[in-house]
Amino acid sequence: KENKNIFMFSERQKMDDFLLYISLAVLSVVNMILYRFQEEKDLLFFNISILFLVILFVIFKVLRLETKFYKEGISYRFFPWHLRPKNIEWKNIESITFKNIRPLRDYGGYGIRYRYNTWAYIMKGNQAIVIKSRHQVYQILLGISNKEKVMQALKQYKPGNVNILEK
Repeated sequence: KENKNIFMFSERQKMDDFLLYISLAVLSVVNMILYRFQEEKDLLFFNISILFLVILFVIFKVLRLETKFYKEGISYRFFPWHLRPKNIEWKNIESITFKNIRPLRDYGGYGIRYRYNTWAYIMKGNQAIVIKSRHQVYQILLGISNKEKVMQALKQYKPGNVNILEK
């Protein structure tokens, strides 16, 4: 039996650092302005809000979407929400559709989203694959950053009963 840990293509996406730093800088400035204009200076509120910003920064820094294409199927993990990868075997996949998306308009932003009967996992970019299962009511959308390599891996290793489509 083949080792399931041998994969043919892997992709890891992280939050764009520039957007992260800008967002946290804006939140920090707003926090300082709110503190400055308080009539009674509440240092506890200020310290808790700074702690909240630090925790938010750490969460966004470790946030990542990992997608792997194995000979047995596809696995994905949206860390830290998924501690273990979720696996979809080829025999359970009806079709995979390559799709251009607009995360803000189509799904209301980045991260984990549920819309149009689809669980969407989007970190950045505008390219994705939609996995339609043979047994599930919902679909899974995974953001991808390298469409050509994903398409090449799928064409090379996917079984004949899985349809590859492009929208």
